[in-house]
Amino acid sequence: DEEDLAMFVIPPKFQEVMRQWLVLKAKQFVRLSTNKWCKFRVHVHTFKGQMVLGRGWHYFCHRHRILPDNLVVLRISDLGLKVKSRTTTAPSGV
Repeated sequence: DEEDLAMFVIPPKFQEVMRQWLVLKAKQFVRLSTNKWCKFRVHVHTFKGQMVLGRGWHYFCHRHRILPDNLVVLRISDLGLKVKSRTTTAPSGV
């Protein structure tokens, strides 16, 4: 569902780390990358009390074929976030 890709809710345990990191940056956006050649600007904001990646996230997902049921791993790296995505589909017969 396209609506599920509109934003990414930062997991609660990672929100505090993100808050400290964003204070140091003093910006409301982060750069996402999957490798060193590809960088996307994505806005960070609060939605219903949760820290989320908002504007730009949908486009990032589309460009990297990230689907709503993928496992997404974020890692702070220098001036941005490194993103890894894995499918969570169970093998057949499980």
